[in-house]
Amino acid sequence: MFSLKPQSFGNALIIDTHPLVFNSVSTLLHSMNRFDNIFVHTDITSPLKLFSEIDINFIIMDIELGSLDSDGFEFLRLARNHGFSGKILYLTSNEGEDYTSMAYQIGANGCINQLEKLSIIRDSIERICLGYSVFKSHTPNSLYPTDNVRLSKREAMVLGYLLKGCRNTEISEHLSINPKTVSTYKIRILNKYKASSIVELMRKKVALNYSIASVVDSDVELEA
Repeated sequence: MFSLKPQSFGNALIIDTHPLVFNSVSTLLHSMNRFDNIFVHTDITSPLKLFSEIDINFIIMDIELGSLDSDGFEFLRLARNHGFSGKILYLTSNEGEDYTSMAYQIGANGCINQLEKLSIIRDSIERICLGYSVFKSHTPNSLYPTDNVRLSKREAMVLGYLLKGCRNTEISEHLSINPKTVSTYKIRILNKYKASSIVELMRKKVALNYSIASVVDSDVELEA
């Protein structure tokens, strides 16, 4: 009597910045026998090249990457900009609900503590690959006090493209405006959210989706 091969979950990518944790995760993925290939990277730049070479179906990574310029949320924006459309599970050592809610807002498929038992991590991976979401707890609305932020329609559109990882030149083409005008809108947006960069804006847990901010009807067009 023969047994059917388990359903394949495709190719997996592990961003390994904490070897003790992710070596265990890599061993776990291999033991599941559900992934065709498992790639492990110790930095956040070389994995981006993979997306043009092979279909990555599942990403497991930490949120805190030990970088001042990037984190797991910023990496997901860059990955999507490079064509990634698969599923992602964040592992974090942060006990608060803020990271969980942020992961939920940007469209991740799960976020759990990296110190959970391997059986729980395994179950989370299985459920996500089968189409479910896994968040230990989240209350996204209460953690995003953006009622006092009001964006014009054009600012909201620009912010939406920025959060998708688009460059100023790409946004200018989409909206048929000058790239310098895009820069001006970007400055306006960051000033309203009191952030120095899009990465910082995301870290402050606001405007992860521009629709959560108030949008005013009036909009003053800027000179090109």
